[in-house]
Amino acid sequence: MYNCLEINNLSKSFSNFRLHNISFSLPKGYIMGLIGPNGSGKTTTIKLILNMLKRNSGEIKIMGMDNLADEQRTKSELGVVLTV
Repeated sequence: MYNCLEINNLSKSFSNFRLHNISFSLPKGYIMGLIGPNGSGKTTTIKLILNMLKRNSGEIKIMGMDNLADEQRTKSELGVVLTV
């Protein structure tokens, strides 16, 4: 079994917010949701996965591929609905 999503030591800093060293994986066949209070980093994490924001450090792999080096290929494997 492999992981569909792997996040290792992901960090992103803004002037008033810091996402610091988060790590988790999503095995194939599982469903995961991000839950937490407003301002906890859920949207920032998703935007980092989609390369809509530039990460300060860490690694993101989608289907075993780096989300930066293989951006077009990884995005072709995803389905995302963003709402406002």
